[in-house]
Amino acid sequence: MSNRYILDFKAQANQMLEIVESRLVVGQREAALELLTLKFKVLYEQGVSSGQLYESRGAYPFTAIED
Repeated sequence: MSNRYILDFKAQANQMLEIVESRLVVGQREAALELLTLKFKVLYEQGVSSGQLYESRGAYPFTAIED
């Protein structure tokens, strides 16, 4: 996936759907399930690490840095 699709969530979802569908067609249900599991795990870990970064800096996404 090229960098221009990083924030294109619909393109990412379509790509994931194509991968999962292709796995299901050839009878690789476990591979499709593993792919989805890993994707959700990565999303969770990114959320946790973002929260830790905000906490360590004391600034949250909507906190004004300057008064």
